[in-house]
Amino acid sequence: CLASLSHQTYPRECYEILVIDNGSTDDTQNIALKYADNVLQITDVNVGAVRNFGAKQAKGSILVCTDSDCLVEPSWLESGVRLLQENPNHVFGGGLKPRTGATWIERYWLLNDDGNAIQQVDLMGSCIFCWKDHFFQVGGFDEQITSGEDSDLSLRFKSDGYQVVMNGTLSLVHSGSPQDATHFIKRQIWHSENYLKNIKGSLSDKVFWITSAYLTLSIILMLGTVTANAVVLNLLLLHQTMPLALSIKRLKRSKQRIKSLKYLAYVIMLDNLYLAGRSIGLIKGLINQQSKGVTST
Repeated sequence: CLASLSHQTYPRECYEILVIDNGSTDDTQNIALKYADNVLQITDVNVGAVRNFGAKQAKGSILVCTDSDCLVEPSWLESGVRLLQENPNHVFGGGLKPRTGATWIERYWLLNDDGNAIQQVDLMGSCIFCWKDHFFQVGGFDEQITSGEDSDLSLRFKSDGYQVVMNGTLSLVHSGSPQDATHFIKRQIWHSENYLKNIKGSLSDKVFWITSAYLTLSIILMLGTVTANAVVLNLLLLHQTMPLALSIKRLKRSKQRIKSLKYLAYVIMLDNLYLAGRSIGLIKGLINQQSKGVTST
């Protein structure tokens, strides 16, 4: 990541690289110092606080966020800075594109082999370009939540009148993208654990409602309380309309055509794994909420 950030077409003397180390126990700091202008430490805080800490130390008028497992193109900074200078009331983000030799999980999730097709409508922490004063005007990242701080920031930018735009020229490779079903599901569990912590935001999130419906129908089908074959079949069909809806939405956003029934089957299968992971995360969040309630009483 640091090597790709160090070899940019944008003049090196015009930007600084800040690495915010959130409690590493290996040789991260010494390695980072070979590339970065500064390596700062902050521990025992959520990711939003880590990002805010770095933003407060930044000297420039433009903030650029990425993650330590991302690889960017040589023109990445130059493209993002130019977009901001030409559109001062905007915030820009990019999509994710699969690495060379990516597994089917990564390819069918990203649907972005050339980097130009972007599904996301909200910012991701891996790629954010914004003016620093605008960032602090909206309050920076939420430091209380453990995930989804990037989507939350995106919504607050929009509510304050800024245009949040996803641009294909800023797409990058996220080497941390899950390569197998187990890691894919674990990532979705992590993302959905905060649903009940931010219930107001969740209630306005369509995915939350789809996940809730998917989980409810899954429980009904697993308990076997319904025995009539026709009813079971209808429930199964209804159950699968939810991943199908997500698949159609993702294909539409990425402007991908359905190349074959096998292609569509892989996409739907992945959205089933997505909703399964989100459902487990929702249950986990509910258990955590109940545990805290018992402890507090």
